[in-house]
Amino acid sequence: MAEAKWTNPKQAALDEGRYWLTRPVAERIAAMEQIRKRVYKGYGGASKRMARVFELTPAPQR
Repeated sequence: MAEAKWTNPKQAALDEGRYWLTRPVAERIAAMEQIRKRVYKGYGGASKRMARVFELTPAPQR
């Protein structure tokens, strides 16, 4: 990844968005899954109420 030189938060967000649009879909999904796991681990996992609606469902390959 190239070195980033941002002048403001808006430019940083635009640059990051452009970067992720260049990555394959599988890599973007893997990154989101990694973020999801870290966030829910930090909050002690999903609540009992959320467990019934928050689950991963495998999708068939296209």
